[in-house]
Amino acid sequence: MTLQPCARVGSEHRVVVVFQPHRYTRTAPSSTSSSGLSTSPTCWWCCRSYAASEEPIAGITGQALSERIKAHGHKQVIFAEGIAAAAVQLKSLLMPGTSC
Repeated sequence: MTLQPCARVGSEHRVVVVFQPHRYTRTAPSSTSSSGLSTSPTCWWCCRSYAASEEPIAGITGQALSERIKAHGHKQVIFAEGIAAAAVQLKSLLMPGTSC
């Protein structure tokens, strides 16, 4: 995953990332590496993995990825069961100056 556009927003804005892992085989590299886990977002919402017809891979889940992001130093990481749940939770967080 790349977050380079987040860095271009600038430090004067809050940046919120909502991420739903798509396919276990694509999520696996993010779960074992710190690449792409930029410190620029203010807040992460990580959702349940979307399997897209793949069989689950043990330990490769949205919840596990959210824990990995926390371990990388992010202070505000929230796990949501899906995009709809994240959208409801986001309403209380978003304010002028937030890029999502």
